[in-house]
Amino acid sequence: KASLFRERPGADERLSPGSRVEPGDLLFLEIEGTREMHVYVLAEDRKGKAFVLFPTPTFDRRNPLPGGRLHRLPGTRGGKLVNWEVTSAGGDESVVVIGSLKPLEDLERDIASIPAAAPGAPVAYGEVSEEAKQQLYRGIGGVKASPSAAGAAEPRVLGPIMRSLPGQSKRTDDLWVWQ
Repeated sequence: KASLFRERPGADERLSPGSRVEPGDLLFLEIEGTREMHVYVLAEDRKGKAFVLFPTPTFDRRNPLPGGRLHRLPGTRGGKLVNWEVTSAGGDESVVVIGSLKPLEDLERDIASIPAAAPGAPVAYGEVSEEAKQQLYRGIGGVKASPSAAGAAEPRVLGPIMRSLPGQSKRTDDLWVWQ
C-alpha cells in the first residue's frame, strides 16, 4: 500500500490524483509491504523535468525496506525527519512508486543520471502574479525538514523507464508499480 500526503500543521492531508500542490508544500509517502522490498520513488513534471525522490544518498533510510511495517519516506536525514518539498510551479506532476522483492539493477542504471531531490533546492514560482501562485502546482525537487517530528499524460523521462520494467503493465508477485 502507498499513499502520498501533504504535511499540514495539526493534520496531514492525503493526496489523490488531481490534487493541487504549490511551491513550498511538504510531501511524504507512506508505504507498507508484507515482505522486504526495494522501493524507488520518482517524479516528473509536464515539461519532462524528473527527480529521484527515493532512494538517495542524502537519506538515512536505504533499500531494502523491512516488510510488515509502515514506512514514511523520505524518512530522516541526519536523524531529523524530512519531507520532499515542491520547488516549482506549473503543470502536472507524476509520482511513481516501484516496489520490488529484489534490486532492479536496470532501473537503477536508468535513473542514475536523473537528479535527486536535494536539501536547499530553491523554491521558484516563475514569472507569475501572487494571485496566480495559488493556482499553480508542480515540481518536487527539494527536501526540507519536517516541522512536526490521474489523468496526467505519460511522463516523458519516466514513461520509457516504466515500460522497460518486467511485468510493468500489471502487478506481479515480485514487482509493484503505483502512480
